[in-house]
Amino acid sequence: MAQRLAICFILAMLEPYAFGAAGSPDLWFSVRVKDRYNPDFRVCSIIGSETPFKIEWANGPIKNKITGQLGKTDGEVYPLTFLLEEFVKGEQQFSSTEGLKLKIESLTEEDFVASSLFNDVHHLSALLTRHGCQ
Repeated sequence: MAQRLAICFILAMLEPYAFGAAGSPDLWFSVRVKDRYNPDFRVCSIIGSETPFKIEWANGPIKNKITGQLGKTDGEVYPLTFLLEEFVKGEQQFSSTEGLKLKIESLTEEDFVASSLFNDVHHLSALLTRHGCQ
């Protein structure tokens, strides 16, 4: 199952490049999610400016999804707009649209509070690099 998920993810991310819809892929995007259902989820892929991306994964009845788009650089800063969603047994439990300002080779970390009552915090780490997955 994990292999099929990884293969589908890679094909989905590379599709714009394979069919000439995007410019040359020169950036790699690594993301790590830690929350009550995802103790240590990590993924890395090629990312293009102004090319939408979608990452989905499941663990039993828990399904997570990140969708977003990296904007054009403004000097050294790349704006990243993304939606982080979490579903339990098909029902949405958490949804947050965020905007990050990413710099090449600089790790960005953010916490999103889903519920302070239940101590449900989503920790996200994001990294843009020109040197492949790290």
